[in-house]
Amino acid sequence: GAGRIKTSHYFVLPVVLALMLAIATAVEFTQIFFAPRTVSINDLIAESLGSLGGIALWVFGRHRLLHLWLSFRQGGHQSIVAVLGAYGLFYLAQSLFPFDVVVSLDELKWKLSSDKYALFIAGDGASLFRALARLLGEVAAIMPLGVLAALAYPRWGQSDKGSLRRVFIIGAGLGGCLEFAQFFMASGVSQGLSVLMRAGGLTLGVLLGQGLRRWGIGFLARFIRQLRPLLFVPYVLALAALAGWFNEAWYPLSLFTASLAEVRVMPFYYHYYSTEPEAMASLLANMAMYMPVGLAVWVGRLPRAKRASRSAGAVNPRRGAVRVTAVAAAGLALFIELGKVLAPSKHPDFTNVLIGAVAAMLSYLFMRWLEGALAEKADVSSSNPILADVDYEGVVGSGVDPGDDSGVDSSVAPISGDTVSNDRVTARVAP
Repeated sequence: GAGRIKTSHYFVLPVVLALMLAIATAVEFTQIFFAPRTVSINDLIAESLGSLGGIALWVFGRHRLLHLWLSFRQGGHQSIVAVLGAYGLFYLAQSLFPFDVVVSLDELKWKLSSDKYALFIAGDGASLFRALARLLGEVAAIMPLGVLAALAYPRWGQSDKGSLRRVFIIGAGLGGCLEFAQFFMASGVSQGLSVLMRAGGLTLGVLLGQGLRRWGIGFLARFIRQLRPLLFVPYVLALAALAGWFNEAWYPLSLFTASLAEVRVMPFYYHYYSTEPEAMASLLANMAMYMPVGLAVWVGRLPRAKRASRSAGAVNPRRGAVRVTAVAAAGLALFIELGKVLAPSKHPDFTNVLIGAVAAMLSYLFMRWLEGALAEKADVSSSNPILADVDYEGVVGSGVDPGDDSGVDSSVAPISGDTVSNDRVTARVAP
């Protein structure tokens, strides 16, 4: 629960900590019997620190987390602020994962002698195409922060040159801090070009957020719809290139069946035998590769969804569209993975079919959520959007569902919470 901590709760915390330490010890002990796994006291220390961090988060941060959840359930402007906070935490965490901090002088000397840092671009052995894809991924990863920040705080990052210059400086500062922190991670790659990519991505995100505020979600849908036919073939070719189709000559087609028989189809089998940084990098890269499928389905279903929502007794089109998104992404990922069967230095990983389907569904659902959030009424000012005056303990204690919208005025208003006439509201949110 999220109410006040009773005295008895403090006596339970050591029991919870002991249970977590027992689980961590059991996991490390069990790994002795699995040949490819290694047992390390550092892992046990990290798991113990994670247990302490979880307990501290519950003791000191549960109210804040509840605020974010209730804000998300509230919808509209409040949910945008909640998602901004959640995505910001996720972005910071994935930027520093797996938190393999350099803790000794020998490790620091090793890092200084490596090629994992450079003033402009680090030479980590990646091809030019993959290096470019990684830089574009850095831009794409930070853009949602700019979009959500512009939607949540309209005065921050207005489209004049001075405001955008400040946004770029903020992005460069954030990128510089992350690159500096990555230097002290054993698996981290630090380079000056990434600072510029993060700053540019944040600025582009703010510009896109300002466009969504002015013209609504429809302008973005129309833009993507116009580009979709032109980008389909280059998109599939880019997926094939990233999968290594064109690295070298393929085996003869007669070897397809024999090569396919050697592939392990157990989910996450190959992730299990790789390092944590490589597994996470592969997961995020494959998610990014197939998220555009969700955008394409959202763009295609948007006009039909609007027509269906206006018809009496229409079935909610979201469920069918989610299935279409999953099937389309899974089919495309299966096609890409099967192409690896004949690639000499590659092997198919059918886990990517599952990852692609989930990633496409997430991108589709995110756009549906954003579409609804922009249309819902904001109940608080953007300068204080976290529902600070709500008695959350009273809400939880009363058993009332925070998402209950009964009695709430559902008329559409600008997401900034400004009070204007109904005519102006209709004009602003009309597609």
